Amino acid sequence: MEITQPTAPTATISTPYSALSPPTITDSASAAPPSARPQTPSTASPSARADQTLQLCRSCVDSAAREVRLSCPNERQGAIWYEFCTLRYSNDPIYQTQTADPTYMLRNTQNVSDGDRFRADRTALVDQLAAQAANGTQLKVGVGSRNFSDLAIYALVQCTPDFSREECQRCLSEASQGYQSYLSQGFRVLNPNCNIRYELSTSTMKLG
Repeated sequence: MEITQPTAPTATISTPYSALSPPTITDSASAAPPSARPQTPSTASPSARADQTLQLCRSCVDSAAREVRLSCPNERQGAIWYEFCTLRYSNDPIYQTQTADPTYMLRNTQNVSDGDRFRADRTALVDQLAAQAANGTQLKVGVGSRNFSDLAIYALVQCTPDFSREECQRCLSEASQGYQSYLSQGFRVLNPNCNIRYELSTSTMKLG
């Protein structure tokens, strides 16, 4: 199943909904040489997918941290996405700080036929899960499904745990705008603070 790139920046994947490979890294450092940059402390914000084990999450974050150090040794801020985790770092405050830069999108090139109904069901499901995630305490995640013809739409949404209810809802609402013009059977929106993933399937979606 082919994956195409929407107009927004898109992470690279080798197979449909497989691990992001190679890891997507972005930075917004100045063009000044390392010796001229201020040596201020960096803070990092790791986030693992909520349906994974603690061991897998730690392994993913460790890999992301190593890749960031290798690929961005002198940059002041950046982000990296893997299949099971995200790592963001910056010399600026991160805690409870929302940013949509960068946002990456992945979409399935196969479209549904009943567009109006699909849009309505997709919106209802994601809105329900966004409310579930926003009302979370230690974990801000929502997972669920909604019947669509003889299939079902399965979705997972997640915010970083430092976000308030309102911040999480706002982040997911803004992220959902990325797929509104598409009728794709599957889509992912990856954001430093939140992410949305849905897929149309005949059986329970296995996110692992």
